[in-house]
Amino acid sequence: MKKFISILFISVYLFSFQEFRQVFKLPNLVEHIVKHRIENGEFSLVNFLNHHYFSGNVMDNDYAQDQKLPFKQIDFTQFSTIVFVVESLNVLKIETPKRLFIENKNFFIYKNDFISEFHYSIFQPPEILM
Repeated sequence: MKKFISILFISVYLFSFQEFRQVFKLPNLVEHIVKHRIENGEFSLVNFLNHHYFSGNVMDNDYAQDQKLPFKQIDFTQFSTIVFVVESLNVLKIETPKRLFIENKNFFIYKNDFISEFHYSIFQPPEILM
């Protein structure tokens, strides 16, 4: 079942692109090459590609069939869309705060009774002797 679903998803993904859908037109290409070979026995594959793909749009008697060849005409008949269906929509309400900033009225004040550890440390600069 997993293999089937994965093949299905890959197929849907690949066929959504224009270039990959042109693979379905390959039988028209083979039929058209055979038709030209029957009409002219010396018409090679290189001549066919040069005539139909590298010479621009040649308006000859089989122009309608030429337009059915792969990569000859771009058709935008299919659009890929993804639809999500939401059964119930839960709305999240976010309340805005009344004040964005809270003032702090406590300021740092140097305390006189603060004793620094620097004075008791053994790593001190040398003292000047008088």
